[in-house]
Amino acid sequence: MGELDKIKYQFKSIELLESSVNLRNNDLQGELELRFELNLENQIILKDDLISVIAKVAIFDTQGKYKYGAISTSCTFEIQHLNNYFKEDSKHFGLPKELIYELNSIATSTTRGIMYSIFRGTGLNNAILPIIDSKKLIEIR
Repeated sequence: MGELDKIKYQFKSIELLESSVNLRNNDLQGELELRFELNLENQIILKDDLISVIAKVAIFDTQGKYKYGAISTSCTFEIQHLNNYFKEDSKHFGLPKELIYELNSIATSTTRGIMYSIFRGTGLNNAILPIIDSKKLIEIR
């Protein structure tokens, strides 16, 4: 039994923060070739044992010059005894990376489903976010 199996967590809320579609008339003719940009941000609310994963997806043309659309979501999770992972002396969290990977993966998949629902019936109907291994995302601070 790994450390991740010992952590109890659950979905607390899902929110659509923003969505937009910016298609030009000529974009509606034929298949769009798309490039996706995904940004995940983890926000911790220690006093409430919550972690929110903010997922921001931007959809561009293949050269990255024109933004066809965007969506932002927030997936909030309640983590039992979250404060046990906070190290006051270092001001850092000692959460297992596997938990962060899992929360990021759940938020990404949830955002993919919301994208499908929001963009259905528009020129971005087939803008389905590819499957992404959250362990391979680049960490930028």
